[in-house]
Amino acid sequence: MSTHRFDKADNRVFWKGNRATYHGTKTARFLVSWTADVLGRNVLDAGAGDGSLVRSIRAAGATVLGVDLAPKSDDIEEGDLTELRFKDGEFDTVYCSEVIEHVSPEMTQTILGELVRVLSTGGHLVLTTPFREDLESSLVTCPGCELSFHRWGHQQTFCEEDFAELAKRLGLQVISIAPVRFSRIKRWTFMGPGFLRSSIGRKLVRGIPNAPNRTLVLVAKKG
Repeated sequence: MSTHRFDKADNRVFWKGNRATYHGTKTARFLVSWTADVLGRNVLDAGAGDGSLVRSIRAAGATVLGVDLAPKSDDIEEGDLTELRFKDGEFDTVYCSEVIEHVSPEMTQTILGELVRVLSTGGHLVLTTPFREDLESSLVTCPGCELSFHRWGHQQTFCEEDFAELAKRLGLQVISIAPVRFSRIKRWTFMGPGFLRSSIGRKLVRGIPNAPNRTLVLVAKKG
């Protein structure tokens, strides 16, 4: 038995056939609350899935365009994140939520390089993934070919240090890196994004140490 690593074609087929609710559907409005102070007027959602984040950003008053390899909504155009059609510096804010865990480390670098390319100077990148995910616990095996793979096609797991290193390689200034429980943000949204990302706010929304099902969120600025 061997473990199969999804490539770009596999991901397109997998997500076109997916009928489950996207994780980002449940967290989109909380992510916008967390990052409201860095939300520019012209926004890209890279890997937009079913369009939940696109609609939440639009409701916050920004112009937003969503791109996905296998779009599930009329709000989103089909596109390859490794070869974006947009010009340099076109967007004030770029979101990439629950995407890079699905691709290889090499493809991650290509995708993030493209996202920084289309981000304006002074603009912000918002990046999220599952926090310290135990990939082995979600492996399943195909009864036909006996290949094992992650049930959601995840290929990488990340912690704060990983995101800090990614930001450094991209030449970005880190505004905040935090593992959060989005269910907790609802209680404190009225305090504003600055408070949520402060040292006190991060403690309130991250949950107890080693709590499962947290999301790692990077907010970084292009100099």
